[in-house]
Amino acid sequence: MTGVVTSQNETHGRGKASDPSDLVWSAPLAMATIAHEIRNPLLSVSANMELLRDQLDGHDPRRRCVDRALADVDRLSGVVDRLVDFASTHRPELARHRLVTFLEDVLDGERASFPDCSIELDPTSDAPDRRVERCEVDIDAELLGRVVSNLIRNAAESTQGEGRVRVFLEAGESDDVRVVFEDDGEGIASGFAERIFEPFVTTKPAGTGLGLPFSRRIARVHGGDLRAVAKRGGRFELVLPIADAATSEGAP
Repeated sequence: MTGVVTSQNETHGRGKASDPSDLVWSAPLAMATIAHEIRNPLLSVSANMELLRDQLDGHDPRRRCVDRALADVDRLSGVVDRLVDFASTHRPELARHRLVTFLEDVLDGERASFPDCSIELDPTSDAPDRRVERCEVDIDAELLGRVVSNLIRNAAESTQGEGRVRVFLEAGESDDVRVVFEDDGEGIASGFAERIFEPFVTTKPAGTGLGLPFSRRIARVHGGDLRAVAKRGGRFELVLPIADAATSEGAP
């Protein structure tokens, strides 16, 4: 299973309608249903634990147990939110952007979260074709910004927040551009480069395994892709189609 979730019609179809009952078990609907059933009880548990906590003296050892339980509820709520997000149908609202400017804006926001990590945007060193450096792309900046942020955070965390993360551009095939994310962490094991895009597969102790599948889905709804390269030091390639320069009207 890859990060792209297909409908039953897409999987079995080719013009042939599926049994409507099959849709009950389609992956997105199943995930959304499960998340909904979990979310409401979680809200009740959290509210009642807060009431219990308020009734305990600050030095009561049981308060620490309640605090741990509340932290676990918050973590599980975050998992549910990401599950709903992954299961949702995302229809990007496209606008034209200069790619380098867009990337710099996202990276600026992430640098504050990792002050001891060197996060660099170096658009020219691996892109001798100046067209790539100046290229524009038609993207949903909010959705794709989340993808870039996720890749930056993964890279920074793989260096324990103290290494180097480098982002640069490469000319892709035909009219594509590759946004490459490299870090000096441990990298991706051989044979694992595709598995990490399967939902719930993660190498992080507290990870959900949904960030990369979500990111690949968003890349693909933009007409691009997201790939991982198994090597020492992490490398991810976000592939995007370059906008038709003839129709450009001055991207932000």
